[in-house]
Amino acid sequence: MYAAVFPLLTARALEEPFDYLVPDELAAVVRRGSVVAVRLGAQTVLGVVLALSATSAHTGRHLPVLSAIDLPVVPEELLDMAARVRDHYLTTLGSALALVLPPAGALSLRRQLVPTVVGLAALAAGQRGAEALERYMGGASADAAAPRLRRRGWLAASYSLHVAGARAAPRLLTVGEGRPSRLGARQRAALDHVQRRRTVDEAALREHAGVSARGLERLLADDVLRVAGEQQRRPAAAEAAPTLLPEQEAALAEILAAGGRGEPVLLHGVTGSGKTEVYLRAAEAVLRSGHGVLMLVPEIGLTGQTIARLAARFPGERIAVFHSGLSQGERLSAWRETASGRARIALGARSAVFAPLRDLGLIVVDEEHDASYKQDNDPRYDARTVAAWRAARTGAALVLGSATPSIEAFARTVRHADLTRRVDGSVPPRLEIVDIRDTPGLLSAPLARAMTQAVEAGDKVILFLNRRGYASLLACSHCGHTWVCPHCDVALAYFARGDRLRCRICDYHESAPGVCPACQSMELARYGYGTEALEREVAGLLPGIELLRLDSDVAGSFARLSDVLERFAAPGSKVLVGTQMIAKGHHFPDVTLVGVVNADLTLRFPDFRAEERTFAMLVQVGGRSGRGEHPGRVLVQTLDPQARPIALAASGEHERFYDDEVARREALGYPPSSTLLAVEVSSTAADKATAGAAFVGTRLRDALRHDELVIGPGPLSRERARYVARLVVKSAAVDETLPVMRHLLARYGARFARRGARLVVDVEPQWL
Repeated sequence: MYAAVFPLLTARALEEPFDYLVPDELAAVVRRGSVVAVRLGAQTVLGVVLALSATSAHTGRHLPVLSAIDLPVVPEELLDMAARVRDHYLTTLGSALALVLPPAGALSLRRQLVPTVVGLAALAAGQRGAEALERYMGGASADAAAPRLRRRGWLAASYSLHVAGARAAPRLLTVGEGRPSRLGARQRAALDHVQRRRTVDEAALREHAGVSARGLERLLADDVLRVAGEQQRRPAAAEAAPTLLPEQEAALAEILAAGGRGEPVLLHGVTGSGKTEVYLRAAEAVLRSGHGVLMLVPEIGLTGQTIARLAARFPGERIAVFHSGLSQGERLSAWRETASGRARIALGARSAVFAPLRDLGLIVVDEEHDASYKQDNDPRYDARTVAAWRAARTGAALVLGSATPSIEAFARTVRHADLTRRVDGSVPPRLEIVDIRDTPGLLSAPLARAMTQAVEAGDKVILFLNRRGYASLLACSHCGHTWVCPHCDVALAYFARGDRLRCRICDYHESAPGVCPACQSMELARYGYGTEALEREVAGLLPGIELLRLDSDVAGSFARLSDVLERFAAPGSKVLVGTQMIAKGHHFPDVTLVGVVNADLTLRFPDFRAEERTFAMLVQVGGRSGRGEHPGRVLVQTLDPQARPIALAASGEHERFYDDEVARREALGYPPSSTLLAVEVSSTAADKATAGAAFVGTRLRDALRHDELVIGPGPLSRERARYVARLVVKSAAVDETLPVMRHLLARYGARFARRGARLVVDVEPQWL
């Protein structure tokens, strides 16, 4: 029997597997999807078996498979999914397989020598060399005996898996039933943290509270804390499920009806309408039938609250978590848990769509509209598209949930389930538009007044501004000199933290100057503003208030992100200033005021999705307000109160916005009436990027059908020290366009590289 094995190498771009002979002793364990050790050139590497056959197309001597590695078999469904990702997103098979396999960065091979059957027979027969074999097996003079014994065939090399930086699978901790006594300060801090969060990742807890492993184990031994999902001495009871509203009942029925058919259901529900409860009820039904559940969220910051809900509702189920905040060892543990069938629930951000769950019965894509589901580097897959493929392949029901679904999902999904009211009976607050054309400063008088009132009432406030840093640029007031990134065609933003200038594209940074290098003037002015400037203005308006900021500068790690969210959720009046991170699905019942500081920042972005993103942002961030006992308010500051997405969001005319936007996209040939493909040519030399893009544009226009529209190349720009020219293809039949693109890459990609240019195609880009 022969195995087609694809080596798991990151340094080589391989497109085809190699055939290896499967030894008789491994024939029973090597299957399609097995991870094996094989020889490739002068090295021994890991590989995955893509196919088994009684014959090989290659003549000559075949090397044998050396060992079968003790890992669960990669599901055939995911091997096929990797091939589809390769074909659709125009990547390599190696890059696509890396998505479905255990994390390669955590794996290496451990080599050991073991006695062969021949060697054991020699030992039993007392033949010459048996004494050396005995010495080897006993550990004496092993180094001296091994070479001679290997030459005789009495010893063979065997390979097992070595996990770099391995540690136990991450545990989710919750409060137990033991009575705490004589706790140390750090143990008390750990317990308080878990009591506030309900369920906490062990690593994040240790980082937050500083508790030692020994101190934590004592809390677990005394049942003060316990591991969520594991059987306890006193089993935890499942959280009682609330009574569903009629709309929720209808939505659940629609989802369950899609089960077994692989059909998508768009769950379009206003903020606070109980979409998560519908997910949980659908998951309960699927788990009861013996199938697995996959839940996707757009940001790792949302995994904590979702884990808590899942652990409380399904206390006997293991939950595997996948996201970028995990170590390689933790990712491998999660992969093992799902591939082995020990975990039937998988949760995570974009990459979790490839979790090797068995018997998949339900896929939930929460906040479906979020662009974070699209990966912006190779392989440039969209998790929403892959989720649809997996659902169709496995028959799993696919739920696309959002208060502001993407235009594509709204237009392309046949099954719709609408939740039009909040479960607590409250009404989502209407957006109050504040015209700031004549307003000095960042906070208008109505917003400043509303903030003061909310804080005095003991409530919480969220301020949204989708720009980080302190100022957008720094310029000389005397001569106009502006500080620009040396690697990108953008002005450097000023960040008060560290008193530095920083590029928003490549993260180049330098110390803020005190003197203009062009005219030696000290009159330097800051223009524009970001979350740091807003934070300072709020501190001046509300001195003494607990003020938190949540943007990518603050939330540099999963632990820091969780800490900010936990501190804001704690009782008491607070103000949270943040970027788009604060608009994504967070539930804070005592937030009564949301202020959008400038709604025009997303609206004026040069992208055909700008109006859709502005509308979604306003509805999503506004939905954080009034989710508790007290009514909420949403104040939207804008320079253009009559702008279509702002006006329709304020009037609550959601259906009208979607209908208008679908019609506008169709008239312009944008998705959902087409599929976009972005073609990028880049080089460190401007002339090469320009010439390469013009060449590609000509070839595409010659090769594509007349109804495929090629736009560009656009103006040359510089990003990360490379000049970039882009073209866009609008395709009404993407399955016919992809072979043309694949041929383009195959024929010219290497030629461009030899001449110092790079050719990249991005299928279904989210940003143009």
